[in-house]
Amino acid sequence: LVTATPGTPPDGKLGVRDPRTEHLAVLYEEKGGKITRMWLRPDSEKLGLDPTAGDSVLVRTDAYKAFAAKIAECKGGAAGEF
Repeated sequence: LVTATPGTPPDGKLGVRDPRTEHLAVLYEEKGGKITRMWLRPDSEKLGLDPTAGDSVLVRTDAYKAFAAKIAECKGGAAGEF
């Protein structure tokens, strides 16, 4: 991830910070085969690096619960089964 230097325009024309790794979890909204919105949150448990982290692990995380709440908010009802 490369971002603009703090206190400068976000396009990076006045300089950027050194590249760094960010562990993120992403929730995508898709409509008609196109991504229409996305929500990001830190993958603080770094589960994206764990190839053995299956459904039973993911559903217990704060990230999953937050994304399920966002889905329920967008749908106007429960998020449904995983």
